[in-house]
Amino acid sequence: MTSLSLSFNDVKLNQIQQNDNQIWLKAADLANALGYARVDSLNKVFERNADEFDYTMTQVIDITDNANLTFSNLVSKTRIFSLRGAHLITFFARTPVAKQFRKWALDILEKEIKPKAKTIIDDRIPLAEAVGLLVSKSSLNTVEVYKMLHQRFDVEHVEDIPLESLPYAVEYVHNLTAVVSQSHQLQRQDQKQIQQLVEAVINQNFKMMHVWNALRFLNMQDYLKYSSLIVRANELALDVSKRYNMRGSNSQPLISKDFRIVNMSNGEIMDTNPNWFNAPA
Repeated sequence: MTSLSLSFNDVKLNQIQQNDNQIWLKAADLANALGYARVDSLNKVFERNADEFDYTMTQVIDITDNANLTFSNLVSKTRIFSLRGAHLITFFARTPVAKQFRKWALDILEKEIKPKAKTIIDDRIPLAEAVGLLVSKSSLNTVEVYKMLHQRFDVEHVEDIPLESLPYAVEYVHNLTAVVSQSHQLQRQDQKQIQQLVEAVINQNFKMMHVWNALRFLNMQDYLKYSSLIVRANELALDVSKRYNMRGSNSQPLISKDFRIVNMSNGEIMDTNPNWFNAPA
C-alpha cells in the first residue's frame, strides 16, 4: 500500500490499512473533505445509491478508537470507501467541492495504477559502487547485500527501487559500510589487546622462572602444582597466538615454529624452551 500522505483542501485524509493494495478512507474524513457537516449526510447519499457500489468500493469494518479516554480500545463499526468508491460518490454529492474532489481522486487513482518505471543500469551506478565497497570491507557477498536492499525497499528486484529512492538506497549501503568498518576497527583493537595479554603472560612466566625453580627446593608439591599452571598458561598463549596469527615487530610469528624464540611486538626477542609450551624439545 502506498505511503502517500493524503490531504484535500487542507483536510487530512487518514488512510485505513487493508490487505488489497488500495487506499481506503473513513466515511467521516470523506464527508469532511466533501464539505458535509455530519457523516450522516454522506451515509444518506450512499444509502440512496448503494446499488452502484460493490465490495471493492465500500465496506464496513471494525475500528479501534484509541483516542477514547472513557473506554479504552473501544471498537466501532465504521464505513470506509476506497478511492474508486470516493470518486463514485462525488457524482451523487451536491456540495460545492464535489466536482473538485472528483478530479483530485481521479488524479490519485491514476498515480496508483500507473506502472512504476524501472531504473536502468546507469541510474544505479552509485548504488553498485556502494555495494562493491561494502562487499570489499565485509564478509557479505553481492547477492546478500542486494537481498538486504530488496527487503529494505520492499521490492523484488533492484531495478524496481524508484529513481527518487536511489539516493536513500546508496545512503543505506554507506551506513552499513560505516558500521562494518567500525566493527573491524574494534576487532583490530581487540586483537592488539589480546596480543598484549598473551605477551604479558609469556613474559611474566619467563621472568618468574628463577622464583619457580627456587620453589622446587622449598616445596616440591607446590612446585609441581604451579609449574603445571604455568605450562598450561603458555599452552593457551600458544593456541591464541596461532588463532590470531600474532607476529612480532619483525613480522615473524610471535612464537617460532620450534618453540625456541618469542618475537614480541615491542621488538624484544626472548629465547625460550619448548618445554614451556609442553612441546617436544
